[in-house]
Amino acid sequence: MTFLPIVEREMRVAARRRGTYGTRMLIAGLAALAFGVCYLASLVDPSISFVKTLFWGLSGLCLGYCLAAGRLMTADCLSREKREGTLGLLFLTDLKGFDVVFGKMAATSLDGFYGLMAVFPILALPLLAGGMTGGEFWRMVLVLVNTFLFSAAIGLFVSAVSRDEQRVKGANLALLLCLAGVPPAFGGALQGVVPGFKAPAQFYYSCPVFSFWKCAAVNYRISPAEFGWSVAATFSLTLVCLLAACLIAPRSWRDKAVSARSLRKKGERRRRWWRDGQTKSAAAFRRLLLDRNAYFWLAARPYVKAWHVWGAMGLLASLWVVTTLNVNNIEQEANVVFALLLSVLLKLWIAVEAARQLAQDKKSGAFEVLLSTPLTVQEILRGQRLALRRQFLKPLMVAVMMAVLAVLSIVHTPDAVQIRWVWAVCIFLLVADAIALSWVGMLAGLTAKSYGRATLKTAATILVLAWILYGCAELAAHLFMFLFTRPPWDPSWRFDLGCYFASAIFIDLLFGLRAWRRLRTNFRRLALEPLAPRRRFAWLRDWWTGSAERKAELRARLRRAAAVAALLFVVLASLVLYDMHVRRSHFPKPLAISIAQSNTALQVFEFPSALEVVYFILQDGSLWSWGGAAGAFPPHRVGTNMDWAQMSANRDAVGLQSDGTIWTWSRANEQPRQVGSGHDWVEVRAGDGFNVARNRDGRLWAWGKNQQSQLGNGPGPNRPDGIWVGTNGDWKASSVAGTEVVALRKDGVLWTWGEVTWFARGMGSSTNFPLPIRLCAESNWTGLAGGGQTLARNQKGETWTLSYLTGMPGPGVPIELISTLVSSNAAMLASGPLYTTNWTRAKYELRSDGSLWATPEVIDWLQSARTTALGPPIRIGRRSDWAGIWGVGDQTMIGLTADGMLWTWGLDYGQESHWTQVFAERFEAIKEFAGYVLGRNFETAFFGFGLPPEYPAQKEPRPLLRMVPGQSDSAGQR
Repeated sequence: MTFLPIVEREMRVAARRRGTYGTRMLIAGLAALAFGVCYLASLVDPSISFVKTLFWGLSGLCLGYCLAAGRLMTADCLSREKREGTLGLLFLTDLKGFDVVFGKMAATSLDGFYGLMAVFPILALPLLAGGMTGGEFWRMVLVLVNTFLFSAAIGLFVSAVSRDEQRVKGANLALLLCLAGVPPAFGGALQGVVPGFKAPAQFYYSCPVFSFWKCAAVNYRISPAEFGWSVAATFSLTLVCLLAACLIAPRSWRDKAVSARSLRKKGERRRRWWRDGQTKSAAAFRRLLLDRNAYFWLAARPYVKAWHVWGAMGLLASLWVVTTLNVNNIEQEANVVFALLLSVLLKLWIAVEAARQLAQDKKSGAFEVLLSTPLTVQEILRGQRLALRRQFLKPLMVAVMMAVLAVLSIVHTPDAVQIRWVWAVCIFLLVADAIALSWVGMLAGLTAKSYGRATLKTAATILVLAWILYGCAELAAHLFMFLFTRPPWDPSWRFDLGCYFASAIFIDLLFGLRAWRRLRTNFRRLALEPLAPRRRFAWLRDWWTGSAERKAELRARLRRAAAVAALLFVVLASLVLYDMHVRRSHFPKPLAISIAQSNTALQVFEFPSALEVVYFILQDGSLWSWGGAAGAFPPHRVGTNMDWAQMSANRDAVGLQSDGTIWTWSRANEQPRQVGSGHDWVEVRAGDGFNVARNRDGRLWAWGKNQQSQLGNGPGPNRPDGIWVGTNGDWKASSVAGTEVVALRKDGVLWTWGEVTWFARGMGSSTNFPLPIRLCAESNWTGLAGGGQTLARNQKGETWTLSYLTGMPGPGVPIELISTLVSSNAAMLASGPLYTTNWTRAKYELRSDGSLWATPEVIDWLQSARTTALGPPIRIGRRSDWAGIWGVGDQTMIGLTADGMLWTWGLDYGQESHWTQVFAERFEAIKEFAGYVLGRNFETAFFGFGLPPEYPAQKEPRPLLRMVPGQSDSAGQR
């Protein structure tokens, strides 16, 4: 006789079954999709490790697949044979228990095992790419195969013991939790309760997750024996379950003898109170149900089912109370987790109960009898709804009330409005999903092949499909706005929440109303038709070869689908336009500040654009900051002093007060602290990790980092204390750009030291000058200005930018060869961006009539950075009272009008940041990205998606700060 004949037969049948190959291809395709997602993620964000993300992410998904698929495939294989009375026929032959058990295991789980094997080649790709060891891969393969067999063995054992389909699936999950979850949970509970107790590894041996964690080389090297014992423990439990199933299966199919309890009179029997309740209460309850609706009596006979829901909710509430009492500062997080678990529990339970009774009645043929009685379809549907309402209505109302109380308990935090809206949407969707699940579940119970498939179909349709639709809508909106909006639109939480709400409501309405209509119109046909397999793509064949009526029906469906798609587009477009309108119409209001009368001029300090921060010293001597890494906010005051005279910033900020003291602070903590004890400083500049200051004697001092010799006294260590630059005391002004220092002596000569970056026909190089050297041949300089780029003014009124675009500085080098002329007169000018069809450089000037004009220009970096005007000057705004203009970081403009209002345009630091490319750049970025993925251009870096985010551009000047004459205040007001 052939060894394991049923196994051989089932493998031959599986080899001829189309679903065997279809399942394998589907799972392999999903694994390939995961490969593509991880690869794209690593391109978008280089910090994401493609190798580790793919290996561990795909392995984690496979572990969840093994724990679920094995049990579900084998859960009802033997119990179904017992219910149908065919299991005993197998044992009337020479077959043994292990023949039947292993045969059923092969018949049910072979497709799933083949699907798991299809993932292993893709799982091995990280091994070929490098970064993973062969031991990690083979250990992972062993753990996944072992876990699949463990899960399948649990399903076989429970199926051999039990007979009822619903109890089999519940006991299946319970046994898995007992074997794999209870010991680790017990060990973790002891570790959390008993002080100083550390749970030994033996508590975790039976859990496949522990062996999965031990697959990593780092964890495996700590204790290789623990990995081996964990795999051995799981495999031992697999063998025990299979052996028990082999011993129980030949005996469990037989009819049991009538027990003495069954021979008693009906009123004398002791009922199982946890399932059916007390005898008298159950009888009275059933009489009440029968008086209301006959099918209600059939669907809700175990009247204690409602108490099961209350018990589960009570258990969750107990866990929530214990968590909030024992863990500090976790109340808000505990509320969110509790609400999420409660919502998922109720929705899944409704999906289970909505399909159960109808699926069982159809499978048993009960509808052939019920529909031949005076009982109408409406009464059957009403009875099922009454059963669901009795079981879930009150728990659902309590859950909603608890969620409302949680919303009311939210404190006034900066994101309180967002949290309240999220909770409100979740509360509404809980009710809407519950209604939709009840109707879709009833329809799935009549149309699905089994009760389990009906439950999965219901949950996937309402709960999973909403997230898929939400993801597609987000992707479409982001792609469209990335290409066609300028600046690229970055959705707020309002759009994300509204998009998910619209997706979930659309799915509820679409499938809920469809199920409601089909149940009311086609209930008899659905309940009485056999569960025959449907033809795949039958509608496509009918489109070409069907009857005229069928073609008309298909055209009507196509029109309805087009209408639904149009409705989705309108809803999505409305959400996008509303979100963009809210963004545009909710600029921060200008900050009103009372300023005492003073002859001091307003000072606006220009810094490198990377700082994304602007500082103001107002007429009353107060210091204000706007923008910065802390996020978008209105201008706010720095410190409490009212005698600021000057400041500068790079990594850290440094300021000078009118009493000659120097103060410094970081951008993260704007609390100024004094530097040293001197009171004779007249100028201070901040560099990249160092500072330069000048005192009344004309001496320059420097302190901080000295890696590029930026302290001006030769190579040497960093100096936290000040060091004298050179030996002279006739310095007049200084300017710092990065790690380069430019200083002006009283004789009109410019000097430089530190790291100087110079260019020659677009190619950049850097040279360190440890000691001050003369910058150029001219000696007619009168002053310096600038932050990220030094500007020098001469006696002719000309302004030059020192950028070394054709070579290095030197004593005999003319200024024309190493710098660019910015202005040839002493008019008040500023250089900054001009928002036209795209970002354009512009030169701003104030005219005698108070109007503001900008001349667009282009810079040729390969021709000594010569600027060429692109057209005539363009007037900015219609005001004629402009009093000052400043360019900040070459990307933001600040203007002052005579009424004391500060205006801003360009990059707006008062808004959230995002990309600012134009359509052509974005489209080229997508094409370049596609070419990079397809391997056509590996040398080109990923351009569009790899750019850092930028602040949105403001085309027209908007008010930023309003200075009102009066008594100075310290905080400002809206």
